[in-house]
Amino acid sequence: MAEAHITTKGDRIMHMQQFMMVGLIAVTFAFTAKADFVVQPTGATQDASFQPTRTGLKTINGSGLSDASIVETGDEEPVTWPTHNDFYEDEWWQGNNANNADAWLRLELDDSYLLTGLYLWNDANTPGGGRAIKDFDIKVSNDVVEPIDWSTVAVLDSFTAANTPSGVANVVGEKFTFTTPTPARWVMLEVNSDYGDTFGPVISEVRLLAIPEPTSLALLAMGGVMMARRRR
Repeated sequence: MAEAHITTKGDRIMHMQQFMMVGLIAVTFAFTAKADFVVQPTGATQDASFQPTRTGLKTINGSGLSDASIVETGDEEPVTWPTHNDFYEDEWWQGNNANNADAWLRLELDDSYLLTGLYLWNDANTPGGGRAIKDFDIKVSNDVVEPIDWSTVAVLDSFTAANTPSGVANVVGEKFTFTTPTPARWVMLEVNSDYGDTFGPVISEVRLLAIPEPTSLALLAMGGVMMARRRR
């Protein structure tokens, strides 16, 4: 005769404690195991460009990168980022020396992402020269439609980019981390200064970095809890 299984109150409490512990582990895993991932903008506009072929679109299409396939949307942040070549047609040249300190580059994303920072390849065509951007502000908006007046949008963070070293044909980029992860669909990069050239600032390439939204993390954690519960 099979032995009957009797569930006591103590058993139920023990099972509940085990269930809660599995849930805590799942939540902890969800928040710690997910690394930053790359977000490649889908659109870019600028205040001015030196020539029709050297617009802001050149900062998002990967044309000058040594391996653009590892910095597409959804790719985990690379341990080693690709370098950028020194070909001028693969960059955005603002080229408006009368508007040197007020240059801007506006990036459009395909969805709302919880952004943690950006990775920027500065001027690669004239390394060590004065066209690399220096001081810049970042503004963001999570509106579905682009803000009509960006002057009313508060600055999220301000950064100083390093000048590209002279004599380098393949330039490495630089990572900038936001003070607080912020949801955004639009990113405005406002250049306040470059390294002294009166021609206008030059940017080679830009990528954003993001982490999964809290709702996604919660779903991942809940999935782990439900799987553990089903096994019981």
